[in-house]
Amino acid sequence: MTLPDYSPGFYREHAQQYAQVAADFRQSVYLKSSHPKLQHDWDLWERLTQLAPGLRGLDAGCGAGARDVFHAWSKGYDITGIDAIPENIQTARDLHPEIADRVFVANLEHPLPFADKTFDLVACNRPRSLQRRHSAHSPEIGARRGSPGTGPHPAPRRHPSTDV
Repeated sequence: MTLPDYSPGFYREHAQQYAQVAADFRQSVYLKSSHPKLQHDWDLWERLTQLAPGLRGLDAGCGAGARDVFHAWSKGYDITGIDAIPENIQTARDLHPEIADRVFVANLEHPLPFADKTFDLVACNRPRSLQRRHSAHSPEIGARRGSPGTGPHPAPRRHPSTDV
């Protein structure tokens, strides 16, 4: 029996509150990490950027507030964020007007508006649309990545990859 996916409605209704949770780092610290160098979300980003051959990035499923897009942008990355929930993108634009032109609505279940090899890195923290299909990998993401080993990054927030 497959249960309906209620997460789009949840994120539409609670985008601002979820953005605050992300900004406060409340669900971003790993209490039982599988690797000593993975203690929180920024450790994942640090490792991902070490593997990337350049500064062009995509956060596929950036979420409410696009916290990680803002973080990467503030470190000098040419980063783009996409999310399937319009309220998540609007919240990001409201919170961070300086990245408003870098975040937009796009659904990973449909073709993305980027040419192949557009990005040097792709971060994907298992968006809900991909979880329904029981896969953290999307052909749409893989084609947009310019080099192997730099994404998609399927490490869920609560079970970080041991492959650091």
